[in-house]
Amino acid sequence: MVFCTKCGQRLPSQTLYCYNCGESRTGNESRLPRGPTPLNRYREPSRTKRGETVKSKGEKQIADYFFENGINYTYENRAETTNSAFSKKISKPDFYLPDYDVYVEYWGLIDTGDYDVRNKYREDMEWKKRRYYENGTKFISLYLWHLKDLDGAFRNEFESVMKREFVKGALQSARIRALPVSPNFREVIQASAVSRGLELADLRLEYRPCYLVSYDCFAQTIFVYERFNLESRGLAVVDGLGGQVLDVHLQSGTAPGLPRTEQFVSCAGVQPVEFPKSEIEQRTGISNVSSTAVKLQDFEAEDTVRREIARTLATPLRRQTKEGRLYTKTIRPGIKDVRTSGTKLQHIPLVTATFKAKDRSYERVLQATTNRLIADDLRYCNTGQLHYSEVLVVCPSCGVLACEEHSKRCSVCKRQFCLNHVRSGGTLFKKYFCSDHSR
Repeated sequence: MVFCTKCGQRLPSQTLYCYNCGESRTGNESRLPRGPTPLNRYREPSRTKRGETVKSKGEKQIADYFFENGINYTYENRAETTNSAFSKKISKPDFYLPDYDVYVEYWGLIDTGDYDVRNKYREDMEWKKRRYYENGTKFISLYLWHLKDLDGAFRNEFESVMKREFVKGALQSARIRALPVSPNFREVIQASAVSRGLELADLRLEYRPCYLVSYDCFAQTIFVYERFNLESRGLAVVDGLGGQVLDVHLQSGTAPGLPRTEQFVSCAGVQPVEFPKSEIEQRTGISNVSSTAVKLQDFEAEDTVRREIARTLATPLRRQTKEGRLYTKTIRPGIKDVRTSGTKLQHIPLVTATFKAKDRSYERVLQATTNRLIADDLRYCNTGQLHYSEVLVVCPSCGVLACEEHSKRCSVCKRQFCLNHVRSGGTLFKKYFCSDHSR
């Protein structure tokens, strides 16, 4: 090991020039590359648009990207990062994003031409990464080649680490990127509810992460000397939290045994938009707006679709020979027979409306982009065994939803009550009376 004659920096033996100040180790200036070298540019202090000094041009570009996009960050802030990321050595990660609770490291010397400097730098980098993993701290790695398309690279790395699509600002902050909310969702969600005596008590808007996965299945078999094909092509929607297949749209072929409600796939052609969260609150009148971070990765959603299509897709075959013998077989695809493509993550708005009557409450869930009902308590009779009914009434005494079979009209006040709150009277002509008019 030798030292630079200009700045005193300790240098590896094979180094031709000082990576700190650029001075030739041998004093022969002709051996130095002309112009700023990658090493010099990395060590060259630069001033960001926010007015702070960073160590390199690459860090300046990253800091300016955060500043221009309104992403809150701190630069080499030891007070906020040391305790959670490192336990033995005091270190300052390059950037920290407090709105997301994630660190950003820029590895600027990973591909430097100097062999000794590169090896030492990679050893330090791997040591630092191990400290992150051991402490369970999330971090994003950026490299020199990422600077050519910093926005795309940062979004991809963010999704890989945080397991959700990147939006400017935290999920609970002022901006959100998701599918739009229909302007007439209130009319749909309140239709026929208020007229039956129910009071709208609460409205909640949640952006649910879902994967839209296009699939294509083809399987073939030989049965009684004939060739049979099994084909299916369509679009599947996978819940980004639980991993269940929520909806399937069949484009051609045989339908799998999965939900085909069109509740979620109906919004497949709608493009997401980025907007202020206050705009949603102002336009819809809903103050309780929330978002949920996706827990599933895109390849896990694709694996789920392949597995579920292979499990539920089947076609029975039945053939009878000339001798009268009957043969049956069921053709099923394997997981390898199902291919996926065009996977896309969408945040779908779900509006949950709570209706109350007396001390009872009922919920109606609406997919607010195309106004498709996901769940509806206002379609089930609650007297005795729960069952579906097209026509329901609200009992004025207890608030129970009752169908025509399990409700009677009072002969005096003409109001309709459930069977628990009416009494029958009369011998030839049976009449019903509520508790207020019973004899």
